[in-house]
Amino acid sequence: IERNMIRRTSRRAVFPRGGARSSKMLGNYQSTVPALPPLEDANAAAAFAAVQANAVAAGTPRSFQDLEDAIKEEQARKRLRRSLPASVSAAEVARAGLRRRQLENELAYGDGYVFAVAPLWALQMQNQLQQNMADLQNQLQQNMADLQDNMADRLEAIENRLHSLTAISKNERVRKKNARQFAAHDPNALLSSLQKEIAGAGDAAAQAVAPANTAVPAPLLPAPIIGTFPPLFSDNGFFPDTVGHVVRSTHAHILELIQFYNDDFGIVQADALGPRRIKFQSFLS
Repeated sequence: IERNMIRRTSRRAVFPRGGARSSKMLGNYQSTVPALPPLEDANAAAAFAAVQANAVAAGTPRSFQDLEDAIKEEQARKRLRRSLPASVSAAEVARAGLRRRQLENELAYGDGYVFAVAPLWALQMQNQLQQNMADLQNQLQQNMADLQDNMADRLEAIENRLHSLTAISKNERVRKKNARQFAAHDPNALLSSLQKEIAGAGDAAAQAVAPANTAVPAPLLPAPIIGTFPPLFSDNGFFPDTVGHVVRSTHAHILELIQFYNDDFGIVQADALGPRRIKFQSFLS
């Protein structure tokens, strides 16, 4: 339908019967028809600058050339949309069509070229349609941005889960080795540290189980990531690397481990130090 409209308008209005341009007076424009804004894609805008139709001002002489320029601009945007959809949006093509139809209303042909001016309600409807198209384009862009953010969050969650499963698998072998060391009842028996299995910092978990007379250590910054190891006692850290260190671990040491692993080891706030040590030993083995 739109192609037929362009064909009828361009052949009769731009090139009147007989093939020659009309020399009759066309009168003046009743309303201003602004130029379209450049295409948002910078490369496309530069490539199509030559077909950018100029604005026409109310009160200036009507010209079929203005309509011809508008048709060329619309067709150029349609061709670009078909070949490179990412370079020109559907809304940008629609705006070119609306501008071309506005000029058709101004240049309506008839005997003696007496021109019909579009009624106010039609122009208002046209403006509302342009605004609706722009709003729709903005909403689509926002929806795409939200979708990309959601996909990024889901991919991050999947990646964390895979890393967590890998850490759990490797820790199982380490736990069996630590269990043998605890069974020997040798305070000097060396323990192997476990990888972090749960994403995030355990500051809230440590705060929830901290004894009333023990301050929660400062947060670990940046938060440790899955698959990493805590610093050892022997390196001025807080992971007990011998059986004796577990037996002598303090409330503060255990809270630091909760922060690192983001795991409370089954400890509750009412637990005394002895049960806390036993529950942490169970976590290690």
